[in-house]
Amino acid sequence: DYEGANILWDLNIPLENKALINFYDFIIDIGNTEHIFNVATVLNNYELMLKQNGHILHMLPSNNYVDHGFYSFSPKLFFSFSKY
Repeated sequence: DYEGANILWDLNIPLENKALINFYDFIIDIGNTEHIFNVATVLNNYELMLKQNGHILHMLPSNNYVDHGFYSFSPKLFFSFSKY
């Protein structure tokens, strides 16, 4: 509430809000995913929310960026994960 968001969702939980499925053309993940424990679920949620031929921009810690969030990621993860 303090930032005025109109959609709130715990990305650790599989997406149940059908109104958000295939809703976004572009998703920006700037420092979000490394703070979410269930990485597979958050990435699945992003994919579900994305329209066909949409894009996701991930700007996350990679390759041993220590002491920031739960994880740091190899860029290869995102290319390997995408369904499109």
